[in-house]
Amino acid sequence: MLVSASGVESHLEACCRSILASDSYPNKEVIVAGGNVESNLSERLRAIGVRLVASGQGGAAAVLAGLEEAGGEVIVSMAGDECKPPIGLSIALWMRTAGHRLCGAAHSCLGRPCFSAGLILGGEEIVNPAMRRPPTQRRRLAGSLSCAREVSAVSGDCWAVARRTLDDLGGLNSCFADEAIQTADFSLRALTAGMRHLCTPRVVVRHRMSAPQSGDPGGAADALDRLLLADAWEPLVKEGDAFHNPNFQQTSPGYQE
Repeated sequence: MLVSASGVESHLEACCRSILASDSYPNKEVIVAGGNVESNLSERLRAIGVRLVASGQGGAAAVLAGLEEAGGEVIVSMAGDECKPPIGLSIALWMRTAGHRLCGAAHSCLGRPCFSAGLILGGEEIVNPAMRRPPTQRRRLAGSLSCAREVSAVSGDCWAVARRTLDDLGGLNSCFADEAIQTADFSLRALTAGMRHLCTPRVVVRHRMSAPQSGDPGGAADALDRLLLADAWEPLVKEGDAFHNPNFQQTSPGYQE
């Protein structure tokens, strides 16, 4: 379990304790990557079995450092301000039996402007969150979060990948500074290699931070990263998103839930 710490240091302990206390996945390890973690917090995290790497780093560099240290068969990567993360670990067992054509499992991300539930190709940016508002008790985003569905790409908020798949595809691209763009690029490489990404309703994480951090490729990502992503994937994006139909809108005539 790789937890990105930069910008969310105040939430790290609660996140890590939740992972360790609430999930029964065997032989799990928790690695906190990057961030300016104070010495007292570092000691408390190490005392409960958490490993800390790449202190002082942030963004994609911290994620890369964490992946180098991770020794698990399946890697789950997430932001350190998320709560209810143990469900994310449970998908690792599922991925072990899902076959090598499955690259990653995405999440439903709630609690701040990036309600991603996967990424869509095209639109304002090369990739955009599939959803940008939270579901309500009465209207669950037209049922989009009620069943597993395939998506073209995933963001860096919470995703899982088998170590073998990560290595076979050459890992994450170190040219990117933002982990959201970096993960999107990796997703698209997997997509063109014939692999699949699934967004599962059984994995729901909520951000404690109200402001967007990284993880929203259409928002705070560095402009250079977006240009690099566009340069690499514009031909693919022009083909359209195979898993998204822009005509399905709740404002369309005759739409019913």
